[in-house]
Amino acid sequence: MGICKRNYPDLDIKNLTRNQAIEIYFRDYWSKMNIVDISDENLTLQIFDMGVNAGIRTAIKIIQRIVKAKADGIIGNKTISLINNYHGDLTDLYKQERKKYYFSLARKKSELQVFLGGWLNRIDYTHF
Repeated sequence: MGICKRNYPDLDIKNLTRNQAIEIYFRDYWSKMNIVDISDENLTLQIFDMGVNAGIRTAIKIIQRIVKAKADGIIGNKTISLINNYHGDLTDLYKQERKKYYFSLARKKSELQVFLGGWLNRIDYTHF
């Protein structure tokens, strides 16, 4: 379910239930990201998925740079307003930036190239 022992050393990963995984994702990612007021559900899912995969601050900074908000990794009312009032396809732009991020990671660390295909698939299949 995408929850790793490294981040949750005291958790019995082998016997993790779906409800326990949902609770972890809600508590440790969804709630902390403050993305519930973003009007585009597909964009919200992209940001959430990136937060889970690459870290909350990284995911938020990407969208903040796109909408020209202060890229501090914290979503507040100003960032939400800039996102919801953006003219253009933010979801597509965000997906493009995610891809750039992953390609850059794979170039910097050759041992990560093995994950690139999976990362790119995540981007393309994260939607309603």
